[in-house]
Amino acid sequence: MNGLFTFAFDPATFDWISIAFWVIVGIRVIMGFWNGGFKTLMKIIIVAAAVGLSFALCKVVGAWMGDLGLRKSIQDALYDTLSKSNEALATEFTNAKLDTAYAGWIALGNVGTKQDMIVQLLHQGYSSMYIPSGIYTTLDNMILAGIPAETDLTTTFTFASIISTNVANAALIGIGFLTIFLAVFIVGMIIIALFSRASKLAGKKPSFGNRLLGIVIGLGYAFIICWSASIGIKSLMTAFPVFNDFVNNSMQLENDSYWNIGKFFININFGYSDLLNWFLSLVSSTASSTSATSSASSI
Repeated sequence: MNGLFTFAFDPATFDWISIAFWVIVGIRVIMGFWNGGFKTLMKIIIVAAAVGLSFALCKVVGAWMGDLGLRKSIQDALYDTLSKSNEALATEFTNAKLDTAYAGWIALGNVGTKQDMIVQLLHQGYSSMYIPSGIYTTLDNMILAGIPAETDLTTTFTFASIISTNVANAALIGIGFLTIFLAVFIVGMIIIALFSRASKLAGKKPSFGNRLLGIVIGLGYAFIICWSASIGIKSLMTAFPVFNDFVNNSMQLENDSYWNIGKFFININFGYSDLLNWFLSLVSSTASSTSATSSASSI
């Protein structure tokens, strides 16, 4: 087994992510020893509470922000991006016009069903918004469900409207999650700071055993931080090919004999898929309440 990170220094291929993860581990261990197990555990409890409340309330808060006008702003921005990337996305269709477009698509030498043609068009739109490819299939199902039924030959719709509506819903839920998390986290940290100040004024210091417990809990805290960061990294890898190449080269992801901490976190799943599917299920349930017609009229 090789070393923990690349030794030949090249800024373009150096394993910066693993270095960052080791720094996080070092800081959390030192802070755990310094603060003691009780204070470190309190921080983890606050983070857990912030995450739990964020999961429970993100949809409600996101909807509230959307009603204040944020949904319209996001939809407008996305619609503009999509229409510039491909005029067909902003073209008004009916199912009858879609059948005509499909006939033209086949005449150009393409092979596949009408749904294949639609999916190809949708993926061009996703790419223009740098959406991670790992969620393309889920988005496809959500957006295809927003197209009027085959028997409806008169209702008009645009794919840009349907896409922007679904992605705006996802963005609002994400913003709601971050808003709740930050609010709970900040309040919790203030409470801990006040508690620490009171302990110092009382002359209380952590015992040696408490400090050793702080190291153990600090390692757990570091794991949570690195795992959370790896989720963001994996999303960026699927959205940006250049970043994907950098991570693959610097971490040697295809080299089974090479190990580093960054590679470990990037490769483990540990609930990532379940978390992503849960989030998309929230988006899907939100999007299902909005028809394609109302989506188009809101743009």
